[in-house]
Amino acid sequence: MDSSPLKRSWRWLLGGVVVAALLTLALSSPGPKEMPLSDFTDHLSARRIEQVQLRPDGDTLELRGKLVGGERFLTRTLPGDPLLSFSELESRGVDTTYLPPSGFSWLSAFSWLLTLLLIGVLLYMLLRSRQMGNGDSAATAFGKSRANVVNIEKVGVTFADVAGCDEAKQDLQEVVDFLRQPEKYRALGARIPH
Repeated sequence: MDSSPLKRSWRWLLGGVVVAALLTLALSSPGPKEMPLSDFTDHLSARRIEQVQLRPDGDTLELRGKLVGGERFLTRTLPGDPLLSFSELESRGVDTTYLPPSGFSWLSAFSWLLTLLLIGVLLYMLLRSRQMGNGDSAATAFGKSRANVVNIEKVGVTFADVAGCDEAKQDLQEVVDFLRQPEKYRALGARIPH
């Protein structure tokens, strides 16, 4: 089992994101069906609307309600429509409620707090991973070259040092064979890397 602190941190972060997503889905109930205003007026004329809640929402008036069959709906219109006045709805037998403009929403606050928490956890993990090791985490070292400049005078490895290494000898023989007979290797799809 790999128990490096960085991998454990990423597992915790992934678990937190999954839990947060499930909580958000559980707390957000499915909304009512969006209904065009023309359908609303048709239902109103046919007296199929049982209940309506009027709530100002910025520049629009939000109408949430229930049809006679129990189906919930939502429609929006501009405030001041004479057809949608309180007295007009009451005269058509619709139970009408006027609600104040919506202010604070727990779901909205929860989503903002969750976003800030995730950003904080990511920053914490990034700073913590930079303190470990050489200062380059996997996220910040992406795209950086790991090539080192080799000075020929300071190499220090000779053929005598690798004379007993059969693998190194075999690799070198394959390179020499490739240079002598490149057609044989090209037929297999080999090429010199660029």
